[in-house]
Amino acid sequence: MNPSKYHVTLLLVVSLCCLVTGRFTTEQIDQYGKACNASEEDLAVAKQYKVPTSESGKCLMKCMISKLGLLNDDGTYNKQGTEEALKKYWSEWPVNKIEQINDKCYEEAKKVSSTVVSTCIYSYHVMACINTQAKILGVL
Repeated sequence: MNPSKYHVTLLLVVSLCCLVTGRFTTEQIDQYGKACNASEEDLAVAKQYKVPTSESGKCLMKCMISKLGLLNDDGTYNKQGTEEALKKYWSEWPVNKIEQINDKCYEEAKKVSSTVVSTCIYSYHVMACINTQAKILGVL
């Protein structure tokens, strides 16, 4: 999995908006960042719709995608929750591309060792996968 960019998340992910553009606004990213105790540096990266690579940025991804429903309670990839979040927050993306992204990243997430699941690194890889696949498919 290429850990280059971003959420998810969720930010991709990290970062998603609403009615007009479908992406999170910088204000929404700030709100999640505050709730997740994010550093200004990590927030600046997230506001560019990228996945932060610092250790604290990886934990920001975990916090944000957990709040957005991309992870199950045990920290594993929530395939249904991810699809719902992508459809809600990236509504301008074609449904078939959302499904392709979700399928690919779900399969990648299943390959991760159980000792890594529920860690900040795992969440970072989930967001990086979503971001990378969105770029490959031309929606981000």
